[in-house]
Amino acid sequence: MKSLYTLVIILLLAIPSQAQTFSWSGFAPIMDNQTDTIPIVVSGLPTVIDTSFGLAHICMNITHTYKADLLIQMVSPSGMSVTLIQSIGGSNDNFIGTCVGMDGTSFSNSTAPYSGIFVPVGDVSTFNNGQNPNGTWLFIVKDQANADTGSVHTASIEFTYNPPRSGSTGVGSGPTGLYLCPTCVCPGGATNCDLLPDMTSSAKEIIDHHNETPGALYISNATPNIGYGPIDIFGIDSCFCGTDHVPCGTVCPDGDEIKHMIKQRIYQKVPGNDTLSYYDRPAGAMTFHPDHGHLHVDHWANYTLRTATSNPDATTWPIVGTGVKQSFCLINLGTCSGNPGECLDNNGNIVTTTPNNNLGFHTGCGLNQGIYPGNYDVYSLSLNDPIPLVNVCNGTYYIVSITDPENNFLESDETNNWVAVPITLTQQGSSISITASGPTSICQGGSVTLTASTAANYLWSTGETTPSITVTTAGNYTVSTNCGSGVTTSQPITVTVNTVNMTVSATPSNSVCKGDAIQLNSSASSTGTQIVPVTFSTNQPVFIPDNNTTGVTSPIAVSGISPTTLSANVLISVNLNLTHTYDGDLAISLVAPSGNSIFLSNRRGGSGDNFINTTFSLSAIANISTGIAPFSNSYIPDGSFNSLTGNVNGTWLLKVQDLASIDTGRVQSWSITIKNVVPETFTYNWTSSTGVFTSSIQNPITSPSAGTTYTITATSSATNCTGSTTVNVSVPDSLSITSLSSASGVAGSTLTITGTGFTNINSVTIAGINAASFLIISPTQIQAVVPNASPQSGVVCVSRSLSCSACSATSFSIVNSINFNIHAFIQGFYKSSGTMRALLYDLNLHADPTACDSITIDLHSSNAPYPLLESSKILLHTNGSGAVSLKADDVNNSFYLVIRHRNALTTWSASPVTITSNGTYDFAINSNQAFGQNTFSLGGGAYGIYSGDVDQNGTIDSADHQLLESGTSLFLSGYTPADITGDGQVESADYSLIENNLQISVLHP
Repeated sequence: MKSLYTLVIILLLAIPSQAQTFSWSGFAPIMDNQTDTIPIVVSGLPTVIDTSFGLAHICMNITHTYKADLLIQMVSPSGMSVTLIQSIGGSNDNFIGTCVGMDGTSFSNSTAPYSGIFVPVGDVSTFNNGQNPNGTWLFIVKDQANADTGSVHTASIEFTYNPPRSGSTGVGSGPTGLYLCPTCVCPGGATNCDLLPDMTSSAKEIIDHHNETPGALYISNATPNIGYGPIDIFGIDSCFCGTDHVPCGTVCPDGDEIKHMIKQRIYQKVPGNDTLSYYDRPAGAMTFHPDHGHLHVDHWANYTLRTATSNPDATTWPIVGTGVKQSFCLINLGTCSGNPGECLDNNGNIVTTTPNNNLGFHTGCGLNQGIYPGNYDVYSLSLNDPIPLVNVCNGTYYIVSITDPENNFLESDETNNWVAVPITLTQQGSSISITASGPTSICQGGSVTLTASTAANYLWSTGETTPSITVTTAGNYTVSTNCGSGVTTSQPITVTVNTVNMTVSATPSNSVCKGDAIQLNSSASSTGTQIVPVTFSTNQPVFIPDNNTTGVTSPIAVSGISPTTLSANVLISVNLNLTHTYDGDLAISLVAPSGNSIFLSNRRGGSGDNFINTTFSLSAIANISTGIAPFSNSYIPDGSFNSLTGNVNGTWLLKVQDLASIDTGRVQSWSITIKNVVPETFTYNWTSSTGVFTSSIQNPITSPSAGTTYTITATSSATNCTGSTTVNVSVPDSLSITSLSSASGVAGSTLTITGTGFTNINSVTIAGINAASFLIISPTQIQAVVPNASPQSGVVCVSRSLSCSACSATSFSIVNSINFNIHAFIQGFYKSSGTMRALLYDLNLHADPTACDSITIDLHSSNAPYPLLESSKILLHTNGSGAVSLKADDVNNSFYLVIRHRNALTTWSASPVTITSNGTYDFAINSNQAFGQNTFSLGGGAYGIYSGDVDQNGTIDSADHQLLESGTSLFLSGYTPADITGDGQVESADYSLIENNLQISVLHP
């Protein structure tokens, strides 16, 4: 079944050809050593022939024995002459159906009688130079030797649009000329038939020529013709870029190659004579390469790797891998008889010859191509695209090759154009490797992609199963594959992650006043090292003695290289400047400090002179043996640097030996470059959140006007990796003190300071002395402990730094004593509503109208036996208040407080009381405030100490009553202990208090 072409293609192929042919026919004898001139009259053509319309082909039928005698020429009406054939064919006979044109094949690609289109000796396209073609053309045949004769039967000239020219894309309307074949036969002995080709595929070619590599299978395949006629094709004047119909000389704008429409010529045996007729049929669109004039038959052969099934048709088997052959040309590259087994019939029998063996008229690589019966075309390993073996395991498969798989061409048998060849794969899955997308030493946060070579499946050491993985962490990575029953694991690839560790700080502190200078401190570290090439050289000239095997040396001292031991690739290069005639005399060596040496150049350069700026390096491309004096380039030395051992530091020698006479010279200068491993260094880059500060100094100084975040980035010279960190510097609110909680205090007392900006305060002074301690309660309040110092007065100051401080507007005094407040009522003196009599004022004993009476305050130890530690007499006011001055050492210590009055019962505090500056203890608010609740309820929630202990013996008893009676008898008045009520009189009211309080005694711990 032939492929059906779309209506569009059929219509395009139906465009009529514009070719015109002018012919002569008859009989013109060719005699020995004579010339025949045959006129061909051309008329009715345009008056100008050129590359658009012009001469395309000149055809002939000539019989002649030993045709190498012939010289054939064509002369235009203008007299221009071009040689067509000269000394071609040797002793063979005749030119039958022979055409010449610039789209033909070489005569060497065919044999007599050269039926087809062939490239002439001269260039017939030169006729298309703008001359007028109308007139008489002369076809000239010269016999240039004795013995052989012949005759001319036909001669013709063909003119077409886009005539072919040397190296051009021009095409005509197909082969021309008469086709003779007196020996042609038809299948089954028929008298007339289509002489169809039968294109097959060769199993032998595949078996003999295939090559397996990991991941690919290369094959050579052949397409034998075992039919009764040739496969014969030619390009026509119809071309396309994609789907656009364009002139055949067009360069496609998208870069695609132009497509030529082609026709297949089918030859027919005509009953009753030896002449073959023919018809042409469309055969698709094929690629044309104008740069070398080749028509490529697209998809001439497809070949696949398949797995067999029970279906006998191998073209239906599952495909494992596919290859496609785009033919360079259809050409006779081998004969069935010359390679038995290459051609087989449908029963598998070897075909060595066909009934119409070698029948054909066009073969080659131009626009006219063909393969004759009994011949085959071969597409070798180097020409075929390989079959990619992706995820293919070792095992037995079949190579299935199909000739003309799209059935573009008409054949006698469309079912026998494939072959299936068994093949066993052994190299698939045998190895797997890893390729990195870049350096495997990466920076923290970076990545590298690892890709496995083609395999059936993948299992990475990370557990991933994809062909590639992206790695961000350090480690050794491998990949495995199980193709078939075996498991293969790659060599490990090591990924290192380079980190840059950073530290950062700010001094003197991270909090400064606006405008204060602060130093930013940073440091960076990592484990990196870097390789720095170091060059050592000498310019001291050294004379080279003639014909001296001892030679001379030029020393260079090398020092400071680390590591000190020579290893592979430590030595980078040696550069040399040496003047000497006839370089071939010289053996130049490099001697290491250990004494072992290598040849840099062993008698290279022949008669050339000098080594000028010659560099010896293992990374060079050319060997010194391939160089030409004066060797001004880089070369691989005769010996390997890596064979040198020992300490790299020491004296290196350049040794030069002149091993022949006559020529002399000198070493002008030389140098040696060595890798030196040095610790990495860092570059620093500071930036700020405010955007106004940058610095490349490691530890810069800055003066922020507001709170700022500073970022430091350090870059390693060894790895180019970076590390970053930040430090925050605060610039708090303005610093000020608005008030102090008191104007004075003793050591240990607490001073509350109120103000603004109390953040990161690092110092508080009171009267010029550092506070004993301080606590920042809030940005507006500090509590400071008054230091233990001699009495003095001064301002209170707070500071964040030496230049950032604030002081109070008022002074604070450090004192040695403190005031402690007592609140108590005396029962007999109490009037009402929290008020007592102003006895001392009333008796003119005190100027204060609130002066009630004096009391004594005792401080007793809080520990048994509770000894008296301190005693003070104070004034008790009518509201029950009084203040006692205590030693500074009493602050924050605990004591029992005791009240003594001249005619009242001594009263102890309920428990020890902690003394604070300006603290208060209230005996009057509750009976629980007195030890043993030993106070009297005065009413209204007030309590007083009992009155009546006139004799101060600790108990209110009859003795106190007798003292009162004695005072009464004496009419006592004024300030007297017997006046219990405090009215200045000893009277009956005093008696009733004593009587009510009889037998009440002092209670204490």
